Amino acid sequence: MPNKATVEFRKLAGRDVYQLVEFFLEVKRDQLDKFFHPHQFNKATAKHISEYSGEDFYCAAWRGSSIVGYGMLRGWDEGYKTPTLGVVVSNNQQGKGLGQQLTEFLIKQARFMGAKSIRLKVYTKNTPAHRLYKKLGFKFEPFGPGEQLGHIHLE
Repeated sequence: MPNKATVEFRKLAGRDVYQLVEFFLEVKRDQLDKFFHPHQFNKATAKHISEYSGEDFYCAAWRGSSIVGYGMLRGWDEGYKTPTLGVVVSNNQQGKGLGQQLTEFLIKQARFMGAKSIRLKVYTKNTPAHRLYKKLGFKFEPFGPGEQLGHIHLE
């Protein structure tokens, strides 16, 4: 059995639906969807993602049997060559480096899947996320009111 302090990163699978539902409830309860809202955070979405088998990539960070972070690379299903990265981390795990670890895991996964670059959107008010993405090498440009578009080249 893994050490509870150990974090495991892995692609989501059908067996993960109940933990993903619990994490999505936490996202809503703690209003983490204020800065991260790529889809609905409900049971139907959790079921769809845990059973997903397309080109996009959905994963979770686990501590023991609980999901403490969720991430994605999407856009390939719609025909885009550059995936969009998204990450959300539990409130009680923020500020401990988990967001960086999850983002680095997704960058490695994007390389493995053949992506030449990654994009993301970040709210300018989301200072910790903006600082993290900049530290990891993302370059930014204005996107919309209160938002920036970030890009990183993987070659």
